[in-house]
Amino acid sequence: MVHQHKRACKPNLSARFPINMSLQTHNQQLKQEIADRLAVETKLQKLTHELEQRVEERTFQLSQALDNFQQAQVRLVQQEKMSTLGELVAGIAHEINNPPVNFILGNLNHASEYTQNFIDLFQLYQQYYPNPGGEIQQKIDEIDIDFLMQDSPQIIEEKHSGTLSFVSEPGKGTEFCIEIPVLSQKA
Repeated sequence: MVHQHKRACKPNLSARFPINMSLQTHNQQLKQEIADRLAVETKLQKLTHELEQRVEERTFQLSQALDNFQQAQVRLVQQEKMSTLGELVAGIAHEINNPPVNFILGNLNHASEYTQNFIDLFQLYQQYYPNPGGEIQQKIDEIDIDFLMQDSPQIIEEKHSGTLSFVSEPGKGTEFCIEIPVLSQKA
């Protein structure tokens, strides 16, 4: 009997399975696509991480800027309060340090009016009683009534001017002053 020698041979798969080559090519393409997608995903994760860090840093910077702004705002409000308080204290100190001036200014108007009334009354008296009796004439001569009637309005006007010059502040005018009418001389 003839033995047929069976040879071990490698089967030719590509001849048997022509699709196998096509699958290998397609498999290789899929592997490359997976590798590309993994590389893109890794890059995307890295970019996401960098972006999160930037957002965190920017948030921190904005938070610090807001804190600085709020502190500056508080300082400005405090400075404005102190400035207003300083002006108020200066005004009160002015009133405390200058009460005689304010008192004089407040009363000069009345003194001027009263003095003018006395002068007007005495002039009427002189008109209707030109020759008063002994004791009255003696007192008129003693006090030099003509000089008093001329000098009294001038004294009040000098007090008014002197007080105004004391109260006036450079650049502020005379807003603390009361207007005093000038006494007129009636003949």
